[in-house]
Amino acid sequence: MDTLDYTSGKVNEGSKAIMLGLGDPIRELPREFHGELPREVVGAEVFCPGCLVLQGVPYERDPEQAARLAGEPVFADWPLIVLHDEVQVAHSTTDFLWATWTRFEPAGDIHAAHVKVERHHLFYRGPIVIDARTKPGFPAELIVRDDIRELADRRWREYFPTGLHNRDMKAGLESEPVFPISVRWDSGEVDSFESVESIETDLEVFDSEKTPECEVTDVLGRRVRLRVNDRLELEEFSLV
Repeated sequence: MDTLDYTSGKVNEGSKAIMLGLGDPIRELPREFHGELPREVVGAEVFCPGCLVLQGVPYERDPEQAARLAGEPVFADWPLIVLHDEVQVAHSTTDFLWATWTRFEPAGDIHAAHVKVERHHLFYRGPIVIDARTKPGFPAELIVRDDIRELADRRWREYFPTGLHNRDMKAGLESEPVFPISVRWDSGEVDSFESVESIETDLEVFDSEKTPECEVTDVLGRRVRLRVNDRLELEEFSLV
């Protein structure tokens, strides 16, 4: 999760957080919400299994609402809850991602049912609640005027007679390897490379054709022809 500068109130002083789900499943994620909503929670919608979107009151009216909701027993089975101004964002992946990741600052807007400090590290036990309501000082949302939208729709083919080159993009994906690139050695170990620079820096001299015991694939699982010369330059990089 990487948020914008304005969410922290000061430029270049925002924070970042990473949430990872690792290991084997330990629970069946809930897919439906059942129960009575707490007072001043207007609605609840499931975005995806395990993630529940709630519509609360405006932030200015109750800045601590998200922290209290983390401890509500009715939400105990939900690993992740996101508090929004409008619950309808759960109906669209685009709306949900945009409205969430641009409206919260990890260091100030993440709450949990239980927080423990151990060796100067914070440990959260869910539910984890993200307060993605609009905060004071946020810029106003830019909304396209109806007449501008209608004009663009009416003249779209005039602006883009051949479309937006989605075919070219698709053709590029079909003809070129897509990072990250994985090299599976005959020992069973796997090295992953995120960029050309990482291949040239970490792989050293290598030729996939001369090392058939190694399997080189891209993120889509396709076989890759890979050669790094003795000058540690990527000389060949293509799909087999």
